[in-house]
Amino acid sequence: SDDIEILVAIGNHISIAIETSRAAKNEVVRKTLEKDLEVTGAVQSLLIPKYDLYKSSDIALAGHYQSAAQSGGDWWWYEEATDDGSVRLFLGDVTGHGPGSAMVTATVASSYRALKKKGFDKDIKALLESLNSNLFELCNTTYTMTMTVLDIRPKKNELICYRAGAPTVTMVMADGSTKNLIGPSTPLGYEKFSVHVNTVPFMPGDRAFLFTDGAYEFETKEKREFGVRRLQRL
Repeated sequence: SDDIEILVAIGNHISIAIETSRAAKNEVVRKTLEKDLEVTGAVQSLLIPKYDLYKSSDIALAGHYQSAAQSGGDWWWYEEATDDGSVRLFLGDVTGHGPGSAMVTATVASSYRALKKKGFDKDIKALLESLNSNLFELCNTTYTMTMTVLDIRPKKNELICYRAGAPTVTMVMADGSTKNLIGPSTPLGYEKFSVHVNTVPFMPGDRAFLFTDGAYEFETKEKREFGVRRLQRL
């Protein structure tokens, strides 16, 4: 019985040592993962505009980016398209969150820059079809990406909206009336891909609001989804 008591005491010490070692190892893994996520988030921040605000003699633009995790699948970008003051705005959202989605976002953003340098950005619909082919070949629908492109042409007083599986674009006109730009389409990353195009008047004082699903899918205090309609009323 004395030997058993000694063995039990030794066993307790060993079990505590094993658990302590395991906890220390898990902490190292957790810190390493945290560092990787921080790096991924930092790299992703390089893909979005340096400035959230843009203003020209004809157009004012404001954007806000807030990931649901340390790194996510959202991407937005804007740039002057031509010498006539036109502005092009991109908003994309990859399925899921985390490093995988962030890597796909980086791939699409890099692909866009490469295609733009080659002059493939003249036809936005063809550009989106090329991005879709690249994403489908890489991910085979494991990851997909919704995309909205706004081509704002102030000299022609028009806005062209290209939607690929993305939420509706809500327009608030200068007179206070509203309009939703909707239509059937599919996200980037599918073998069968379609883009919906709306061309609408865009006069001084008109505004266009576009957003990813994170803006309305969050849960309210009543444990309900905030919803698109409530967001549009807001």
